[in-house]
Amino acid sequence: MAWSEASAAPRSATHTLVGWEALLAPHYRSATREEELPSAPPLPLLLWGVSGVLERDIDSPSYFNRAESQVVVDIVEALLESPHVECGTIDIGVIAPFRKQVAVIRTALRAVGLGAVRVGTHDDYQGQETRVLVISTTLSDAPGSASAVASTSTLLGNAKAFNVAITRAQALCIAVGNPATLANDAHWCELVRFCSERGAMRGCSYRSKALGVSFPVTEAPTAYVTAMRLSLER
Repeated sequence: MAWSEASAAPRSATHTLVGWEALLAPHYRSATREEELPSAPPLPLLLWGVSGVLERDIDSPSYFNRAESQVVVDIVEALLESPHVECGTIDIGVIAPFRKQVAVIRTALRAVGLGAVRVGTHDDYQGQETRVLVISTTLSDAPGSASAVASTSTLLGNAKAFNVAITRAQALCIAVGNPATLANDAHWCELVRFCSERGAMRGCSYRSKALGVSFPVTEAPTAYVTAMRLSLER
């Protein structure tokens, strides 16, 4: 099934958040006239690259990624603070493959008063949907990372978990992860390629001749959204 056919929800539901500033590609920052902005609504999908370090406590079999958890919080804050879309904490869900990462993200959200945002594993979201879904893929082979043990708990190498993760969002799906790591997975590499082709990649720089991807670094979510907002208001 083609990515463009993946959602069967009505347009009235799927396009309620296309006004979010982060969905505008970087080159629109220089737009000075209305006609220079995209004529069609942006794709309600983003891949936010994070070259974070995968960690694991000595006494725990579960993994976590602090850099990804911070980006998840930044994305949630940027979405909630946007004057161009209406979105509340009840509309947002977060998925992470490991219980430890779920706990780290919950703690980070509570620290900024956003404890109402639901965070769980992909198993917790079986058969459920949410208006906005942020996916923390967690795994990373960045320098200093712990060596991950293959497991059905991960979102990589697990077709069923991949399908659950990317089909739970009704209006906006944001995957957060290391694109270099994701590109090594048969399913996620196609998402990386798709997002690159559609101008839907943000975050850390990533280049891959095999996938035909060359993406420069962008700011952190809050800074990126602020810059795009200023461009729109000029």
